[in-house]
Amino acid sequence: MALQQGNVFGIASTEIVSTQPAGEESVGRLFVQRIVDAWSVYEVGGRFLNVRPHWAKEWEDLTIRGVEIKQHLKDNCYNVEISSSLSVLADIGDEHGWTLEGLNQRFSNPLLDSLFFC
Repeated sequence: MALQQGNVFGIASTEIVSTQPAGEESVGRLFVQRIVDAWSVYEVGGRFLNVRPHWAKEWEDLTIRGVEIKQHLKDNCYNVEISSSLSVLADIGDEHGWTLEGLNQRFSNPLLDSLFFC
């Protein structure tokens, strides 16, 4: 589920940083959303580029082409990878005596729950 997976045109990333006194939080988030909007309209051969966030950044409140980003990731970016990852994890768990349910109970958080376990 790495950013470069499936991106035959390579990857580009940007990080928007500022200090708290630079303005209201909502102004910064609006700017970030505008950057996402600008980057997510690029197409090649009639298909949108595979725009995805960095896992360690703040992005849960963003949308991509009008779709909540978590739903976009689940439906468009990682639909195959999520299923494959859960299958591999289940196989590993079988070998070592744990289950996906146990894994979810141990590492549950709202983001992982919404992407992997719902």
